[in-house]
Amino acid sequence: AYTEVYQGGIPAPTWELNNVSNPSLDGNSLRCALTEGVKYSNVHCYRNLPADTNSNTFMLSMSFYYQPPSTFNNVGGSSIVQALEFTMNKWSQGLRYEWALQWDNVDIGAPKWRYWDPNHSPNWVDLGITGSLAGQQWHTLKLEGEILADKVQYRSFTIDGQRHQLEIPPIAPAMSNEPDKL
Repeated sequence: AYTEVYQGGIPAPTWELNNVSNPSLDGNSLRCALTEGVKYSNVHCYRNLPADTNSNTFMLSMSFYYQPPSTFNNVGGSSIVQALEFTMNKWSQGLRYEWALQWDNVDIGAPKWRYWDPNHSPNWVDLGITGSLAGQQWHTLKLEGEILADKVQYRSFTIDGQRHQLEIPPIAPAMSNEPDKL
């Protein structure tokens, strides 16, 4: 179960977090959704795990139901969903190792996939992978990475069975004052 929710935007958006059985792949799902807000409002549902200093290989695997249907890149009307982000983090000894993907729906060349690099400007870097996400449909995402030579290394991500090998140079972790956790 997710234990924390972060919300952003001014004014603060309204959001919903509850267990639901429909839609669901197996009768159990978590609904984490914005119900109202201005552009660039967001809600971030996450779970903290105990720190494991030996964890250096990571995989985020999840199925999600994308709703409501939305236009892509504001073509044919304003896009309801600006972006979806998927992240996993390790905080260890004052450093934050982060692997993050964003499905960007309203930018030049969108819809497209980007990755997070805290040392790059802008922080979201285009992967050169385009593709829309059909609304009112289940999608499956898997993101794989590791800490290699004390740097973040993206390995691959898979969306709806299509695997993308990621050839991203290793990324130095960001400084952090957070306690050790996953």
